[in-house]
Amino acid sequence: MDARTSLEKSAAPGRLRAFLDLYDEMRDGRLVPHRNDLDLRKLSAFLTDLTLMEIEDDATITYRLMGSDVAERMGADLTGRNFLEFLSPKERRGTARAMDLIVSRPVGLFSIYLNQYARGVLSRNESIMLPLSAGDDDKVTQIIGLHLVQTTVNYATAGDNTIIAADTFGTEPVDLGNGVPTADEIARLRAVS
Repeated sequence: MDARTSLEKSAAPGRLRAFLDLYDEMRDGRLVPHRNDLDLRKLSAFLTDLTLMEIEDDATITYRLMGSDVAERMGADLTGRNFLEFLSPKERRGTARAMDLIVSRPVGLFSIYLNQYARGVLSRNESIMLPLSAGDDDKVTQIIGLHLVQTTVNYATAGDNTIIAADTFGTEPVDLGNGVPTADEIARLRAVS
């Protein structure tokens, strides 16, 4: 799916398009930009809602940077922590596979999902996750994400931890010029095995 078409379901398509335009500029004709190409001055309008994650292995996706608004929603700055620890158990395997797809294909992913925050707020959120290369070999191992709250949908009893993706409403691939997985491939990512 074309990057611009994928955002039709977004509550803030203009903001996501502006982020994608900046990502395209950083790519400078390459499939994936290098993390050294990130220009913090140009990213300043997005920094509070950004995360940078690194895929270390099948069970570890480490937050390397967490914007202040994301940290506030999460109830803590999770920099240095494993993203997968904060997912609902039913979403963990499929999300880990999807994150691996972002770096291995590479492809972007646009998702709409429900977060259950420790303070008791249930909110419908959206994210666009895009691959970054890192290191001298330009291997794609990192993901930059823009995360936005669509709306608060309900309130529950406060808990000990925030649960990311307590439920997922949709995940769509974003073609960066390398094609996208088929609907069957995406369905297999979501399947628990």
